[in-house]
Amino acid sequence: MDLGIALVAYNIKKQEVDVLNKSLFGLELKYLVVYDNSKSDIARDMFVKSGWEYNWNGKNLGFGKAHNFLFEKYNNLSRYHLIINPDVSFEVSAINNLIGFLNYEKEAGCVMPKILYPNGSNQYLAKYLPSFLDFVMRRSPFLFIKNFVDRKLEIKNFYNQDKPFKAPFLSGCFLLFRNDCVRKIGFFDQRFFLYAEDLDLTRRFWDSTCYPYCYPKAQIYHNYEKASSKSFYLLFIHLSSLVKYYLKWGFFEKKRKYINKVCSNQILK
Repeated sequence: MDLGIALVAYNIKKQEVDVLNKSLFGLELKYLVVYDNSKSDIARDMFVKSGWEYNWNGKNLGFGKAHNFLFEKYNNLSRYHLIINPDVSFEVSAINNLIGFLNYEKEAGCVMPKILYPNGSNQYLAKYLPSFLDFVMRRSPFLFIKNFVDRKLEIKNFYNQDKPFKAPFLSGCFLLFRNDCVRKIGFFDQRFFLYAEDLDLTRRFWDSTCYPYCYPKAQIYHNYEKASSKSFYLLFIHLSSLVKYYLKWGFFEKKRKYINKVCSNQILK
């Protein structure tokens, strides 16, 4: 399999590594690598004994910068590069299906499967690009306003069709890349320490000839904890990253509506 897998870890639990190793069992990979952002390399033996190549220097580089380090170091060894979160589980068939899709759909630069909660319900992590007003409204103290924005941004109709579709915004929790496309546009923007780096990256794919896709026929499980809603520190990082995103792309970006419309028009075909 012409594939490498990369993980960025931070204070990872043995149980999470065990689940990942179980999911990866039987895969023939060009590389299986991790960058550990933890202060200590206590997890080194746990990874190395499981066949991972371990990278650590005692500094927390952040999500995007650590993934950039891994991509730059290893991407020439494979055609495809898969990034995964520590809190996912999957069958090997899901990866086979995603690679098969990229082999078939030449204009696809990256692809995300259907992401499910452990109980089997859909997380709807393929979304429309949010406006700055959406961002402000999601921070409302009124739950009904937040839920309204969430429903507005979720792309549900395409999941019901169970067909692949171009998506304006994909989650970085499980994302397969065509390496030659990443080399053209670059990987993560390192100004985003944590959060919004996947939003920015998939937005940049729309300015290239390689598009982000969701492929619902492949599915994985994600123990989505929404950590920023439970920590003021992570909430601050999340909010600051989103402000950086709008400073970069514009608070009233015109192309956002065009991209979202291209996506919504697919349901009519």
